Amino acid sequence: LQTVKADPVPINDAQAPALLTFTSGTTGQPKAIARSHDFLLNQHRVLHDHMPFRAGDVDLPTLPVFLLHSLASGATCVIADADLKTVASVDPAPVIRQMIDHGITSTSGSPAFFRQLADHLIRSEAQLPSLRHIYTGGARVPADLVDDLARVLPETSIHVVYGSTEAEPIAVLDAREHRDALLRSTHRGALVGTPVPAIKLRIDPIQDGQPFGEIWVAGPHVNPGYLDNPEADAAHKVQDGDTLWHRTGDVGQMDDQGQLWLVGRVGESVGGLWPLVVEGTAEAMPFVKKAGLVEVMGRAIMAVELSHPPEDWMNVLHDHTKAEPVQVEAIPVDARHNAKVDRVKLARMLTAILAG
Repeated sequence: LQTVKADPVPINDAQAPALLTFTSGTTGQPKAIARSHDFLLNQHRVLHDHMPFRAGDVDLPTLPVFLLHSLASGATCVIADADLKTVASVDPAPVIRQMIDHGITSTSGSPAFFRQLADHLIRSEAQLPSLRHIYTGGARVPADLVDDLARVLPETSIHVVYGSTEAEPIAVLDAREHRDALLRSTHRGALVGTPVPAIKLRIDPIQDGQPFGEIWVAGPHVNPGYLDNPEADAAHKVQDGDTLWHRTGDVGQMDDQGQLWLVGRVGESVGGLWPLVVEGTAEAMPFVKKAGLVEVMGRAIMAVELSHPPEDWMNVLHDHTKAEPVQVEAIPVDARHNAKVDRVKLARMLTAILAG
């Protein structure tokens, strides 16, 4: 590995597009965003406060925005020996070998990616003495994953980073420090941490009598609009005086400690049940590998992947979640992170099962 130093290229127009990226399209058609040089610099500055690098650091990033930040920080970057199009099924052995051989000090990726690494470390009892930091996000981070990573990597910090293509990061969480909250509070949704200082955040009420609301954000690293897409701008951007707000589409609330909790997306509530609350509660059961809540024919149906369930598993899950459980072999997930429930595909699947 060799670090190459070079003089920076002068930028004549900081607002000129530097990079074209797309939203994942998990909840709709992918939207294009033209990131300017100034936007990328602001994003790098915000990330630097939460993902600092020091001389000699070697990073293994699997998320593009973190790769850009690592390179801008002067860190040596190692490209994972894995097919990152399907992170939920990567062979972890070559990646672990890279981390050992190159003395990886930090790595970032989807919860599905770290599930593979954690399972391999548990089986092989391999050690990663150089690894100081893990950054994960892009989907709800299961409490049992944090627990497993904490056990097999006792000296490694574990950070949950909440954000989106339009705004990264929004909030960060020291998962080791808040490990007990993650393990015990699955019934509240997904804990994603404290909003970063550089961002403005508000909870916009979506229904009277509910404690939850849509999360709106604003700041220098929040993208101001989509590329040639006025309909998307009208749906997701709100000008309020001097502040341009981005509507994330995520629903959540702030607790008394200033921590942000997510419960789902706008429109995903089924009979008053929110997906991340129901799914977190179900996955806290030792026999539930994964859960996904959707509305089917007016009913709150929860698909579950099971492992050695008790005879009364249906009653247990219904009593704890108030949703109707249906066992499936595999819950469809998003293409980018292989971790978010693809609710459109899941609803079609369950409709076919229940109608058949």
